[in-house]
Amino acid sequence: FEALRTALAGRTDVKVVGDRFVLGSDVLFGSCSAALSEAGKLELDKIAGVLLDIKDDIPADVEWVLRVEGHADAVPLGAACSQRFSSNLDLSAKRAVSVAEYLRTKNVPAKRLMATGLGAEWPIVAGYTATALAQNRRIEFKLDAR
Repeated sequence: FEALRTALAGRTDVKVVGDRFVLGSDVLFGSCSAALSEAGKLELDKIAGVLLDIKDDIPADVEWVLRVEGHADAVPLGAACSQRFSSNLDLSAKRAVSVAEYLRTKNVPAKRLMATGLGAEWPIVAGYTATALAQNRRIEFKLDAR
């Protein structure tokens, strides 16, 4: 965790909140989409690079995973979005899977990735302002013991 924190220090697009790294979904995805944007892929390339650099430093007997958690805001899906996703939970889950799948293509071992969608149930900011909603749409990463 400290190696990731050090490598990502000073970046404005990745925030450290407790033991998690938070990347806003608006950086990674377009509205009502689980397809990664080109800018999002560039951000994930940096995270994958750091993970690949540190994975060999983790003792072989330590079973670890990178939890990739998708979060949504609390605004119900609009009509067009509801045709693609059944709920904010569905959208957040598919976004988390997209991130994990992309990291896998960058040689992060699949057995080290765990994708979860948490919908709008765990906001980090209260309220319905544009800023609050944007902060709640996010992907969180956490290195954890398996």
